[in-house]
Amino acid sequence: MLLMDLNDAMCCVCGGQLEITGYADAKIDVECVDCHERTSENPDDFYDTGVNYRALAMAEFGGDE
Repeated sequence: MLLMDLNDAMCCVCGGQLEITGYADAKIDVECVDCHERTSENPDDFYDTGVNYRALAMAEFGGDE
């Protein structure tokens, strides 16, 4: 389970914590652990500018830029 730090990103619906569920086409798929809202995000939108989460997602789910 790859959970995102709430300081980097949170669910836009309920403010809950996001879990990274996939990586494809340079987008990170996330799902809220509270309300289960799903979305695909550009890693550069995260407060860490995607540096950590892009690398984690690519390692876990494969893929490239």
